Amino acid sequence: MHDKIHIRKATPNDLADMQRIYCVARQEMKVSGNPSQWGDDWPPPFLIESYTKKDGFVVVDGGKVVAVFSLTKNADDLSYKTIDGKWLNDLAYGAIHTLASDGTAKGITKLVLDFCLTECGNIKVDTHANNAKMLHILKKENFTYCGKINIVSNEYKGDLERLAYQKTA
Repeated sequence: MHDKIHIRKATPNDLADMQRIYCVARQEMKVSGNPSQWGDDWPPPFLIESYTKKDGFVVVDGGKVVAVFSLTKNADDLSYKTIDGKWLNDLAYGAIHTLASDGTAKGITKLVLDFCLTECGNIKVDTHANNAKMLHILKKENFTYCGKINIVSNEYKGDLERLAYQKTA
């Protein structure tokens, strides 16, 4: 890992940076042809704040928070229970959600995916069919397409269908 770039647990002091990064990511999604994955207000403030208390991480480059994501270890994600397809295995897994970067540092997604795989050994992730950047990275990093899932959430009101991927160490 690069000396100045590192991943650490998110803290309440990171909240403003996390909100800034998600705002940048939503705008970038719109510009790149993916306006419906997160819309104008995902993730909601209460979810971002929850990341500072449990499973949220930030990527720091030279002292500046440049990316944020959630890694739920030993996940039991309701959205992953039913899949139009088949997961690689039924073993315990880590679930990566709401990965976003402010775009100022390169290679962040690969760094995060490698970190998560090291932490959990069995990773599940989903993304919108229009998220060309994430789809490209998942393919490049040898994640296996497993099928389609639907987001199970009382808070999320956007397009619920996602493409599901998995990778094991």
